[in-house]
Amino acid sequence: MTESEEQGGDGAPRLGVRERKAHATRRRLLATALDVIAREGIEAVTVRTVADGSDIATGTFYNYFTSAEELIDTIVDLEIGTMGRRLDALSTGISDPADELSATLRHLVRAAITDPTWGWLIVRLGAESERVSDLIGGRIARTIERGAHAGRFIVKDVPTATAMTLGALVAATRVFLDGSRALGEAEALFVENQLRALGITAAEAERTANRRLPDLPVIADQGALSIVRIAL
Repeated sequence: MTESEEQGGDGAPRLGVRERKAHATRRRLLATALDVIAREGIEAVTVRTVADGSDIATGTFYNYFTSAEELIDTIVDLEIGTMGRRLDALSTGISDPADELSATLRHLVRAAITDPTWGWLIVRLGAESERVSDLIGGRIARTIERGAHAGRFIVKDVPTATAMTLGALVAATRVFLDGSRALGEAEALFVENQLRALGITAAEAERTANRRLPDLPVIADQGALSIVRIAL
């Protein structure tokens, strides 16, 4: 055991003072950058801005991240990647593609409204972001493709349908964040419209969008989601 480690009550080594301080500084950098993205956009994230907002020297920043771009990528994986993995776990228990897409979109809308910082991250990144397209759009695409093959969705071109759905999600998220629409109403109306656009009848789309929403499963790394906003 090193000098910087201590031993926990269960005999396992735990972080010492130095490691705890480093961990707290890293989280502070992530939290500052996330706040800047949510308020001002990706372009506003610079090493100087994040270092100043975290009350550290600019040179200290490089002890944790090689660049502002690496910092942004880390935030995207923590905040959006973790949500995507939880949605993957959710989808394994849903057989109908329409129900799967409904649950996926409803959880994304719910996350954005209940956690505006997370919602603004999606909006600021935008549907054109490669990471958003991969982490969220890729999952939407797989569900739409499965539904098209099963005859549940009427889709001639999956990439186009995916782009429309993802674009609508980002645009609707901005509307919801700027307004005061009730959570349940926002989820249901958005999902109902998306299902109808994929060929689901109006009556079935309404029923599907208003079914009980299954909880997101617990996964091993779900603590990463929004971890940068946990009080230090």
